[in-house]
Amino acid sequence: MAVPVENEDSDSQFSEEWVGTTASQETSRSFCDDTPHHCAQNRGSKTLSRQGSLACRSRQLIHWHLNRMGWHDSCVATSIRRFLRGQLFSAFTLLCLLIALFLSEVWTILQVATNAELDAILTTVFVVFLLELLGLSLTDMSYLFGFFFWMDLLGTLSITFDISYMAGQDATQPLRVSYKEHISSGQNMVFARTARAARLEARAGRLGRVLKILRFLPFLLSTGNQRSNSQVKTARVMSNQLTNFLSIRVAFITISIAGMLPLFGLLRHPQADDSMVAWTEVLDRTAVPFQAAVGRNSSTLATAMAMPLEGAMALDEALRLWSEVRLFAEFYAAMDYGPFAVKYGERHGDSFYVVLDVPVPSTFTSPRRQSSAYIITAELVEASFDLSAPDRKEAAATVGLVFFVIVVMCSFGLSMNNCVYSTALTPLEKMLRIVRKRCAEIFAYTDNLERRVCETSSHCTGTSTMAQTSEFEMLECVLEKMADIAKLLTAEEPETKDEMSEGEIMVLNWMQGSRVTTRAANKSPTATMVRVPTLPLVVAPDSLIQGLASTDFDPLNLSTEMNVAMAGYMITAYEGCCIWVQAYVHERQLRSFLTQLAAAYQPNPFHNFAHAVDVEHCCRTYMTLAKAKDFLSDVAQFWLLIAAVGHDVGHTGVNNRFLVEIQHELAMRYNDRSPLENMHCARLFEIASQPQSNIFSQVQKCLFNEMRKSMIAAILHTDVARHDEIVRGICLLYQINSEAFDAQEPGPAISPSNTNMQLVLNSLLHTADVSNTMKPWELCQRLAHLCLDEFFAQGDLEKASGLPVQTLNDRDRVNRSHSQVGFGEFLILPLATGMIRLFPRLDYLALHLSQNMQRWSDLWRNEVKPGPEELTRVQLRVQRVADECAKLVRGEDRKRPRSSCFTVLDGTSRSVSKRGTI
Repeated sequence: MAVPVENEDSDSQFSEEWVGTTASQETSRSFCDDTPHHCAQNRGSKTLSRQGSLACRSRQLIHWHLNRMGWHDSCVATSIRRFLRGQLFSAFTLLCLLIALFLSEVWTILQVATNAELDAILTTVFVVFLLELLGLSLTDMSYLFGFFFWMDLLGTLSITFDISYMAGQDATQPLRVSYKEHISSGQNMVFARTARAARLEARAGRLGRVLKILRFLPFLLSTGNQRSNSQVKTARVMSNQLTNFLSIRVAFITISIAGMLPLFGLLRHPQADDSMVAWTEVLDRTAVPFQAAVGRNSSTLATAMAMPLEGAMALDEALRLWSEVRLFAEFYAAMDYGPFAVKYGERHGDSFYVVLDVPVPSTFTSPRRQSSAYIITAELVEASFDLSAPDRKEAAATVGLVFFVIVVMCSFGLSMNNCVYSTALTPLEKMLRIVRKRCAEIFAYTDNLERRVCETSSHCTGTSTMAQTSEFEMLECVLEKMADIAKLLTAEEPETKDEMSEGEIMVLNWMQGSRVTTRAANKSPTATMVRVPTLPLVVAPDSLIQGLASTDFDPLNLSTEMNVAMAGYMITAYEGCCIWVQAYVHERQLRSFLTQLAAAYQPNPFHNFAHAVDVEHCCRTYMTLAKAKDFLSDVAQFWLLIAAVGHDVGHTGVNNRFLVEIQHELAMRYNDRSPLENMHCARLFEIASQPQSNIFSQVQKCLFNEMRKSMIAAILHTDVARHDEIVRGICLLYQINSEAFDAQEPGPAISPSNTNMQLVLNSLLHTADVSNTMKPWELCQRLAHLCLDEFFAQGDLEKASGLPVQTLNDRDRVNRSHSQVGFGEFLILPLATGMIRLFPRLDYLALHLSQNMQRWSDLWRNEVKPGPEELTRVQLRVQRVADECAKLVRGEDRKRPRSSCFTVLDGTSRSVSKRGTI
């Protein structure tokens, strides 16, 4: 079986987090922090933050709510995001982009008669762009409403201007205008300008798509200049982001100018259009005498020509009409556009009925692409013009404009990259190169110092070489490492004070972990897994179910079968994960898992299955009061309850130091580092790996790996040796986000950061594990005696083995009541302070701690009968704890204890299951 070892490395390096994202993502992150609260703070003043950051706060609030749903971190969203950002799909979208930019213009240049093939290809491109837009919007939290989002939206919608059956022009239909409407109301002019405006808008939309090419430019994908900065990651990353930021905006300005300038040409109608209308008017007037000579009542021209008088007049007027048509054709002979047909007839409504096709002595012919034909209709004449040559020139100019924009954008981007490198990156490299060099020296020194300390200390954090991380991370690691070394240097002797008694020093020494030098034979109680059949169905009475809403819940008086039922009920009926559990966890497997888990617990006085159920209940209570559903996913709440009920499985009844001193098999297997906690993790997942008790069988593999990683980290942090690490972590988390926690809105401070989320989960489990002193007095007193009985049993083993008896393990020297005073003051008070600052609704912990400290002090006074000086010293310590606790309790609760920390904890839970069964 693989040994579970906590991964202490960060999830991703500094440079990977910056370089691996698009410029739009980093732009949003640089202006606004991940939370709405920080978004306002970064503006510098409250006035500016209220005015200038409203849009930013709204966007970050949407992102936070989407992130809280957990969709962006799911396997499906991650797979979609990776596919859309992958090289294969990026190459395909680049091909689609080139098609969208140039294909419609190529169709015009080649004068293809129909748009059928073009519509099919552009429809495919439109669907690809639309799916990309929707996919990134749903899976990439920083893409939605970002810069590239709006540009992609504009580019995608502009494709509709090129598709015939959407907003595009049909290639098989010529453009028809009416001369009379043009003269009377100007509607024809408006129509012509509207059509031209549509073409210009399509061109501007295609230019907007050019911004997509920025994703494929090498100086935006890589570091650009790699001359001598291979060892200075931060400077290179900052240069990258600055180049991205400036290049995108320069490109946007270039495209905006190129797209907007032609729109001002809409105010001027081309002279060519006026000449074509004017010639049509001349021909129409010439056709009026011809119509009079022919006669309106003649059904055909041949009938009129058969009459002698009318025939002569008709022939004369026909020659005059043909003469005007010849002059009309000669006018356009030197131009690249001109008439190819003139028809005589009559206009009825929107239709024109042709009577005679007047021959036009012109070199122009009907264009293959009918959309390049321009037809002007008067009362008696309809003139058709061939505009295919101007259309081809306009299409070629559009292609040239797009190429010009791309060249300008790339040239200026590369030039700006070089300027940024010379003006910003070079001096920054020099500074950060010195930082890296000095950090390397500090790492080398601290590693040597830590090795020397480890040779004389039983508790060592281990050494590590300088990782290939950013300079800022290195500075942070140096500070943390120096703090750890300082702790190691002072760990050889307990921190003592003149007024401390011998018992107080023993408690402090137990917390700090003093070294035991004598070794004995490798003998200790061993834990073996007991395989028992699944217990029968047990129904928990309503009184027990209702008791879950109170801090007085006591699993010590329950049978193993009933504790299994209560453990299962708390998992299946907890409102934070009950829906997810019903969907992904089989009840039979959960019952088998809990049954085998209970059987694997040893019959220790304290570390037994009842203690596991108690810790599970505390975690459930803490999450309910802290409203964990606002910042923890249902998956995280589920695995925390599972980790709580299995965090001490297989406990041997002795601590880690004892196992290390006797060189026990567990200590050898886990290299003396939290052997018990590592064994608990391994035993828990060993039980869960069996088919009949595999509660993770319906969970996707990638999600299970994340759950397992987080559960191992949380269980390993139940080691008392990591107590100070947890306390420092939550205190630092509060100091950085104090306003959010004081306002009881912890979501924006916790959800965006996986590190903060894991820290909170570790803290919840560890607090529940050591919460004995923060429970109601009767339960607190009973649990304390059971814990000390286990300590004293280990002390008896140490005496029998010839080992020095560890602190708090000598039944002949330790006073039970006085040891609890020191335990609450030194260990529990700092932890309770940090947790209540994060979640003020947990203030009942401080209230119970203050009351229990006074009770233990009173018991000690009655048992020992101390002298006045010692009594005063202990009373002052107890009073100091009471004062600190009073500051943590909310105003309305300072004068009253709470046997029930809340009244509606299980209101929703009981709606899921009326009775606790498992």
